[in-house]
Amino acid sequence: MADLLLLQATYMKKFYRKSWIVSFFIAMLIGSALSFSMTSVNMSVHVDHVFNDRPLSRDEGAFTNNAGNIISITRLSYILSNFQLQKPDNSWIKLENQYAYINAKEGPTSFELIEVLEDKYKELQLRAFND
Repeated sequence: MADLLLLQATYMKKFYRKSWIVSFFIAMLIGSALSFSMTSVNMSVHVDHVFNDRPLSRDEGAFTNNAGNIISITRLSYILSNFQLQKPDNSWIKLENQYAYINAKEGPTSFELIEVLEDKYKELQLRAFND
């Protein structure tokens, strides 16, 4: 009787090991199929600088605000980071270790986000830091 229980236990160990290997193999196939269908692209972003519905031009340095005060913009540059893209289902995709330098007067005013999963997005969030 003890030999029969030992035989059953050995068989069950082999069965579970085989089923675990098969499950792992199926998971690897599904994962690799998903990784092939999820392609990444570079996303171009252009920043338009506007004050009171008027674009900032390189030549014009003075603007009047709603209170009638004259504001002069001589330099406007900053660093962008912490990019996040919002999908239509309201989930967020974080883009790690990506930064952009923007200079409104001298350029650049465009940058690329690298290796973004190709999908539809409805919003881009970021942080801006003064240069």
